[in-house]
Amino acid sequence: MKKMLSNILHYVTQSIARNKSCLAAPLMAILAAPVLAQPAISVNQLKEFRAMYGRSPIAVKYVLVHSDGSECCEDGAATPAYLLDITSKKAIKPAPLKEAFNLLKQDFVLAIDDESLISTAQGDYVVMTVTRIPENKTQYKPCMTGMGDERAYLIAVKGRTAKVINRDFWGCGKSYEVIREGTDLGYRVKEQDGATSTRYLLRGGALVEEKMVSREMSRQ
Repeated sequence: MKKMLSNILHYVTQSIARNKSCLAAPLMAILAAPVLAQPAISVNQLKEFRAMYGRSPIAVKYVLVHSDGSECCEDGAATPAYLLDITSKKAIKPAPLKEAFNLLKQDFVLAIDDESLISTAQGDYVVMTVTRIPENKTQYKPCMTGMGDERAYLIAVKGRTAKVINRDFWGCGKSYEVIREGTDLGYRVKEQDGATSTRYLLRGGALVEEKMVSREMSRQ
């Protein structure tokens, strides 16, 4: 009887050991599998971008790129887009731009307005233009016959974080410009009639909105 119990115990012990081995194999395979991380842009890719834009009359700091580091977003490819600081001297992870993918799926063409860059100690601001030809929008009523869909999004950049903070800088009856007047630094969004505008000025490290009305309008 004792021998039988001993044999049973030995059998159970061996079975548990075999099962542990079977479970360990797939677990080790899972742990050894590569982990997909955010794309990183190599030093060589950064050098290529700097060489490409080195002779630009306007200094270029940010470009839109695909996950493989190729330039985005005028090729019609609806893929995730990232904002890349090409002034970095080492391999860097670009900042994901969440809204870009949805815009690209709607046939918009995205571009960074290099002249719009404002740099501060807390981070940067830059404008991304968003355009689409009339043929690619079936239910869009343009401002004028033959006009396309035009917008401008203001982006705040801090480290590897890029966030759209204003979607109404450009469009039907609107235009924008950068303000560099004495100590005033920011943006001005003008209405088509020229009578009203909105200024976004840097105050205490943040953009502060100020509504403006022309003197002619205020007299009426």
